[in-house]
Amino acid sequence: MRNFLGLLSWMAIIAAASPLQAEVAGPLPNYATPEEIRSATAADWELPSYRDSFRPSPGLRLPAEYEPMAAVVMTYAGYPQFIQSIARAVVDAGAKAYVLGGPSSISGLDSSRYQSLNISYNTIWSRDFGPVAINEQTGELAIVDTIYRHYAYRKADDAVPARIADFLGMERYDAPIILDGGNLMVDRRGHLYMTERTYEWNSQMSRSQVDQYLKEYFGVKKIHVIPYAASRPGTPADGTGHIDMFVKILDDCKVLVAKSSSQPFASALENASQYFSNSECSPGRNWDVYRVQGYASSGVWYTFTNSLIVNNSVIIPSYANYDEAEARRVYAQALPNHKQVFVNSDGPIQAAGAIHCTTKEIPAVNGF
Repeated sequence: MRNFLGLLSWMAIIAAASPLQAEVAGPLPNYATPEEIRSATAADWELPSYRDSFRPSPGLRLPAEYEPMAAVVMTYAGYPQFIQSIARAVVDAGAKAYVLGGPSSISGLDSSRYQSLNISYNTIWSRDFGPVAINEQTGELAIVDTIYRHYAYRKADDAVPARIADFLGMERYDAPIILDGGNLMVDRRGHLYMTERTYEWNSQMSRSQVDQYLKEYFGVKKIHVIPYAASRPGTPADGTGHIDMFVKILDDCKVLVAKSSSQPFASALENASQYFSNSECSPGRNWDVYRVQGYASSGVWYTFTNSLIVNNSVIIPSYANYDEAEARRVYAQALPNHKQVFVNSDGPIQAAGAIHCTTKEIPAVNGF
């Protein structure tokens, strides 16, 4: 049991929000609101206990997002036109759309590939609290249920992975680590990419302990830590500090990195680009790095990297005040055989997220 002062310090790290974040009305933002933080008691902040008997067996692998995809999970917690547009694009790409609390049907969408699930939730950010599917040696799927960063006051969100596992009949493994899915990105060879935020959320343990859990539960062979843009130490300028707000792994040796002329983004994004340029994606070959402009305006980070690859389609955010012509060109250059679907993301980006933040894929494995 940590002492009370230590607990307060750790709670502050988990709940930290950026001073650059815009005020958001309506659905809960990706970051914690002051009201939520005030509502949580010390008991709420105590980490849940986990069963060692549910530790995964050796041989697990977390599939890359650009591998075949069977389904996408979302919640209907706001921005209905946004969610419906993504659902249509997902189904058009050959995957199923599961929408927690969604309408019974969506216009223009094949009903055999859409299902509304009666599962409770708090927010739209299913990437962060949603299921993490892993591929076992048997070829079956399971779900790794990590601790959602906002577990103390978004309890329904934190319970979603367990409910999805029950719905899909999958095994579930409880991982004793705080992790938002937006800060979890892998390639096909088992390399994981994230920012320092994962260590900050888990400051009650050592970095080596965090790494061990990541390797044990996700079959990770190597961990790459990419610095995020911070307005001050430990405070992300984009509201999350998640890697998906400025990096997108597109294929085995292709990565998209945002660029900006505004600080603190400019330096952090250049460093990220250089990191990939100087790193091998396979023996003897370095990453092909593509760049796309992002925009910092009035406390909001407008990024085109927060996209979702669904089989041979890529669903990309668009914004009313920023031309997506460059994003269209860069994605076409990097993924020439993919269909591009742009979805207006002006609503959720004001709350520190876009398409990737609001979706969670289920890989296509063993006929699923």
